Amino acid sequence: MTLFTATTPDGALTLQAAVAPPFVSHALILGGGWKHAEEDNCLNLWNNVLKDPSSNWSPVSHIAPGDVVVMDCEGPATHCCIGTGPDVVSCHNKNSKNVAPPCKADGIYRHK
Repeated sequence: MTLFTATTPDGALTLQAAVAPPFVSHALILGGGWKHAEEDNCLNLWNNVLKDPSSNWSPVSHIAPGDVVVMDCEGPATHCCIGTGPDVVSCHNKNSKNVAPPCKADGIYRHK
């Protein structure tokens, strides 16, 4: 399995994963805002944690570093990425590093 490594623009955080949900949840674990296991499904990540009012994640309208962006690429919550800069994300592959979200956002969430 090939892992993709992405570093945030300020060089503060390096992430590795082969698919999006573990990539995102691992980034959150490293950043200290995730007290759960790595997720393997964007829909589970969205429904079970991000949309839970007790999870300390709030919906926001613009992407910032550390935000979780859940997207509708082939249906609701079929892709997720991590915010790495103002209105840019990094996903799990080298073609999606510090880019505009590749699909329509279902939600953008920021840790309180």
